[in-house]
Amino acid sequence: MPNKKDDILAAAMVVFREEGLKGARMERIAQEAQVSKRTLYKYFDSKEALFEAISANVVEILSDMEIPQFDQTQAVAPQLTEALRIYINQTLREDFLNGSRVILAEFMRNPEAAKRFNDAYLGVDATISRFIAQAAEAGLLNIDDIEGATSLLLALYKSSLLMPRILNNVGARGSGDIERLIEESVQVFLNRYMSKGTQVMADR
Repeated sequence: MPNKKDDILAAAMVVFREEGLKGARMERIAQEAQVSKRTLYKYFDSKEALFEAISANVVEILSDMEIPQFDQTQAVAPQLTEALRIYINQTLREDFLNGSRVILAEFMRNPEAAKRFNDAYLGVDATISRFIAQAAEAGLLNIDDIEGATSLLLALYKSSLLMPRILNNVGARGSGDIERLIEESVQVFLNRYMSKGTQVMADR
């Protein structure tokens, strides 16, 4: 059940999207949250603190992602498929999308805010990168640049579904396409990075 802090954060997201961080007023956020200014300041002493909390929540959602360790005794493709499915399900959560919309809108108005968030965002794909690195260490993937490989795996999803969803479904593929998108992404990735002689293990 939402508490006052959650109500305030939700209200701040509405106000920030409409007015930006610079134009937002704490009075308006309190009104939107239906709390007193005293209650608002009890939780957050400034609108900057509210924005930082929203940014931290977005990063935390990704940091909490539970992708299993790579099992070198099992086939690569099913494990990679499940890892990507977990990532997609986590990043299509409504709280992640709402927070990302606020952050993206602020990026367009405030390059300094964008830089601060980007600094925090550097490690958000770490769980997928770690999984890929484990497969490479097992000799099943031939990869020199783990971050580049991670970007390739996530590129189709981010460009055709995630970013359009953040932009309120502008040009987004339908939810029914998610499994096909996962299959396409994994196939492209394995075609690029699968080590020679491991195809049977990949498909099994």
